[in-house]
Amino acid sequence: MKTFFLFLSFLLLFLNACENGDSDDEDMVNGSPDDDNDDDSNTGDDDTEIPEMDLSQLNISIFAEYSASDDDTSMNDKNGKDYKLSILLYNGISWSSLISADRIQISGFWGLSPDSVWAGGFFWGGENNKPLVIHNDHGNWEMEKIPGYPDCEIRGIGGSGDDNIYLVGLNDNITYLILHYDGIEWSLERSSSFGASFDAVWVSETGDVFAVGTAGSYNNMNYQPLITHFDGQQWTDTILPVPGMDCWLTDVWGASADSVYAVGFCYFGEFIHRMPLFIHFDGSTWANIPTGIDPFAQMTFDDMDGYSDKEIYIAGKTWNYSSRDRGILYLYDGNSLIDLKMPIYNNGGYPYIVGLWVADTGMVFVSGPTPYPGGPLRPRILLYENQQWSAISAFYNIYTIYGFLK
Repeated sequence: MKTFFLFLSFLLLFLNACENGDSDDEDMVNGSPDDDNDDDSNTGDDDTEIPEMDLSQLNISIFAEYSASDDDTSMNDKNGKDYKLSILLYNGISWSSLISADRIQISGFWGLSPDSVWAGGFFWGGENNKPLVIHNDHGNWEMEKIPGYPDCEIRGIGGSGDDNIYLVGLNDNITYLILHYDGIEWSLERSSSFGASFDAVWVSETGDVFAVGTAGSYNNMNYQPLITHFDGQQWTDTILPVPGMDCWLTDVWGASADSVYAVGFCYFGEFIHRMPLFIHFDGSTWANIPTGIDPFAQMTFDDMDGYSDKEIYIAGKTWNYSSRDRGILYLYDGNSLIDLKMPIYNNGGYPYIVGLWVADTGMVFVSGPTPYPGGPLRPRILLYENQQWSAISAFYNIYTIYGFLK
């Protein structure tokens, strides 16, 4: 196992923050106080300022994971009720339901065209979760349980073709596993003998596979970023030690097999403080990309997508231990991270991002639960294009999204 040391840049960042003195942790975002008198005019401080976007003239397909509302009797509370989940399709004009099932969870979508979309996830089974895959074959949606892997939670899906698809996750023993589909059947590609899990996987056009997650023990709380890479010949595990911190990698995306990015977050100060993590693989080594974000800002990076080294979008959230927790979206232009300033709803709530899709045209779509604090609910998917925010009407509780735009 190869081990690469990234701790120097993290340690310098942490020491610099400590030298600057104690911060007001709950009110600090990007190093500036975030009080109720801030000027939010550039983010749209009224919901009416977020215009509806007309996509009816585009050849667009957005696939979305949708769960039943909290007051629906089919909503699973893990105490015997069913968890009702559907896959929805938006065609630029309206939404339609494609397939529904009880007691399932979708962790992600992948596909090369709207006619062949794959979704990976698992069946809720109490203490016996089972991996599943849902496939759209030219409008025929089929759900398949993958036998032989009980107590398994699938967290990510990726591929390079319908005959080369990977699922990643963990089993009940907190050991990771990687499943592979060769166009005929699913098989176990890899599993670990140490405490670890994978949250995401990305596959290049040439078939290189990168899966990211965390290695560590639930007993000693020593979590470290974990990456495994398949170069077509062999798998290589890489642990990135960050002394004094517990860290996770949550998503991975690449412009090519020689330029791969991963995001996540680290805890420090006895799990009190959160700071975002951003790293890059140049074909031989992984290196830290400085975020320029105050380590006391309580931010995490959760999802990423892009279409070139100079246009990568990273979604996450702030954790201020209050109702002002909010979604964040950054653009990495190859040199630095740019805050895209999420809009604010008229009830004072902020979007809470759990889904991100970037179209090749540069349009960025984000989804998540309805905003809080209380007030009128806004079931929308937000769209960022040409430095402007707009929205498309959607259902409540839309989570993971994936799409195609021609």
